[in-house]
Amino acid sequence: MRSLIDGDTRISVSGSQDKSTGKRNLTDGKDTCWCSGTPKEAHPWLSVVFPDLLVPAQLVLVFQGGFASRKTAVYYATDSGTDWSLATNIFPDDANKVQSFDLPIQPVRALKLVFEDSTDPFGRITLYDLQLHGTDPIADNTGV
Repeated sequence: MRSLIDGDTRISVSGSQDKSTGKRNLTDGKDTCWCSGTPKEAHPWLSVVFPDLLVPAQLVLVFQGGFASRKTAVYYATDSGTDWSLATNIFPDDANKVQSFDLPIQPVRALKLVFEDSTDPFGRITLYDLQLHGTDPIADNTGV
């Protein structure tokens, strides 16, 4: 397994509290964070679009306690993110700790996390780290 997020990966978010808590903080490896701000939509979300088909196997998140998501819907798309299908729901703890979740997904071009139930009364999410681990799709060598 390898990290699936690299310089060619596009990350989008529903919004940020301000420029200092933007999406670049999700993967910079530093003690910085993405803060969704008060949601203008039903729920804060983030999407990850890969340059090619990849097989995500594990999602790793680090929330700030008090600003976590009790329930997160994980969607996938086999294109660049126009036709989403629900893969699974995950249920993170409201804690400042590394949390890993196995993903039951086949090759995809994009993933979307919808933070459906924030522990913050205003619906805000604060996420310190986002990692996706997985593999390249296995080539079909059957000749069919």
